[in-house]
Amino acid sequence: MLPHERMAYRDILLLADDWEEEVERYIREGELYIAADGQRVLGACLMIPASPDEAEIKNIAVLPEYRGKGLGKEIIRGKRQPRAGHGRV
Repeated sequence: MLPHERMAYRDILLLADDWEEEVERYIREGELYIAADGQRVLGACLMIPASPDEAEIKNIAVLPEYRGKGLGKEIIRGKRQPRAGHGRV
C-alpha cells in the first residue's frame, strides 16, 4: 500500500490519538495492520520496527463497540485477518 493510500485509515487512528498532525506524520511509517469485518474497519495498529526483534506501537485503535473483546490483542498478534494484504497494509 502506498503511503497516501494509508490516509484512508486516518480516522480510525484518530480514535486513539487526537493530534491530527502527528497521526498524519507517522501513518506513512512502519507497518499498518487492520482488522475488518467485510468493508468495515474495526481496528488498526501501526507499528514501527525498532530492531529485528522489537517494534514500537505508535497507535492502536478499536471502534468503541468492539473494545474490551480482545480485538486489539488479535491485531497485534496477527490472528485477525487484515482488510487488505492478509498481513500488513
